[in-house]
Amino acid sequence: MKAVFNTSPLVFLSKLGYLHLRKTIYQNVLVPKAVFTELGVKKDTVYHDVETLIGKSFIELEERPEELFRQLALHRFRMKKEVFLRIVE
Repeated sequence: MKAVFNTSPLVFLSKLGYLHLRKTIYQNVLVPKAVFTELGVKKDTVYHDVETLIGKSFIELEERPEELFRQLALHRFRMKKEVFLRIVE
C-alpha cells in the first residue's frame, strides 16, 4: 500500500520514535518536496530523521504532489463506489 505523508504525521511519528516503523505498514511512503522543505526550516530531529530515511530509500520525495492528489482522489472515488455497490446489493 502507498501512503502520502504531510508534515504533521512525520513530526508526530518522529517525536514518538515510530517513524522508522512506517515501512512495516506501507510499501511506499511518499513525501511531497514542499513538506520536506517545510521541515528543513527548523532542521531539528524530525528533519534529520526524515532525511536519514530518504537517504536509505525508505521515504521517497515526490516532485509533483498534484499527481499524488489526483491518484488519491481516484482511489477514494473507487472505494466509495465499491462501498455504495455493496450497500445496494
